[in-house]
Amino acid sequence: MDTNFQIVVNMRGASGFWELGRFFIGDDVRVASETFGDLDGTSFILSPIRLDLIQKDEEIDIVLDNKGCTLNQFEKNCRIIAKDAFKLFNLE
Repeated sequence: MDTNFQIVVNMRGASGFWELGRFFIGDDVRVASETFGDLDGTSFILSPIRLDLIQKDEEIDIVLDNKGCTLNQFEKNCRIIAKDAFKLFNLE
C-alpha cells in the first residue's frame, strides 16, 4: 500500500469550504508533521483558508491535523511548503 502525505488547501465559500489544491509533501510522517507544524495559523473556525494535513492511503484521505490562516499567512505558508519540498526532493 502506497502512503503519502499532502497539505490540502480549502477556501471558505458561501456554502462551506472548497478545495483549491494539494501540496505533495513526501512519504515520511515525521517530515510532513514538521513542515505542517512550521506553518502559520490557528483554529480554522473563522479563518478564510483552511489547511489540512492528510495521509493518503490508496484512495482514503485521513485528516491528521488542520489549521486556518489568513491570505497573508497563506502566502508565507506557500513559501515554507515550497522550501521544504525543494529540500526534500533535491537534497536528500
